[in-house]
Amino acid sequence: MTRGEVARLLNVSVASIRRLEGKELFPKIDKRRVRRFDRSEVAEYARRRSIKTSAESILANRGSLEAKAMDLFVAGKSPLDVVRKLRTSCEEANRLWDFYQRYAMKPGRAHKHATPSEASEDDDIDEMAKEFRRRFEDTNGEG
Repeated sequence: MTRGEVARLLNVSVASIRRLEGKELFPKIDKRRVRRFDRSEVAEYARRRSIKTSAESILANRGSLEAKAMDLFVAGKSPLDVVRKLRTSCEEANRLWDFYQRYAMKPGRAHKHATPSEASEDDDIDEMAKEFRRRFEDTNGEG
């Protein structure tokens, strides 16, 4: 396969394929000095790329779920309400509830019941979300 064929297959530019050469893809140069890519190597790269993209998507969705759950807890909702409203598992809702209780309900921290829109503007929620993200990344070996 040529650079152009690989680029069309992966839906990227030829320049992107050039950047991958020697890092992810290892073409052989034929007698006309044209780089030829092995189909199985390209297919394997496409599979790895797909998995990475899926993982990034999962993390982005998880962050959104976490923020919505925190808004609901601040509004006085229970983990059961989070399961119903956000269509998440009981295990996930309880994990988020435990986190919320540990960090939002610290002694000396004013806890107010607010609407979800007010909660998203609350500095305490922002601090809590940053701490959660840091702990999540530490636990999963990321960042």
